[in-house]
Amino acid sequence: MVNSDSQSALATIKNPVHHARTKHFDIRHHFVRDAVENGDITVNYVPSNENPADILTKALSRDKHAAGLRLLHLA
Repeated sequence: MVNSDSQSALATIKNPVHHARTKHFDIRHHFVRDAVENGDITVNYVPSNENPADILTKALSRDKHAAGLRLLHLA
């Protein structure tokens, strides 16, 4: 299972139609789409305020950082 807070990435994965905006993607980056189609993985939307990975990937305010620590069970 893969969780993401990027709705555009999830839409690109779930929609097999190649749009003008995604035609620049290298074919090797479509492995996630293929894995979803094969049923090897599932992708789910997780809102940013419930995503513990945000603390590792984004600059956050003090409050959001503290919330991320709680999600990781570190505070």
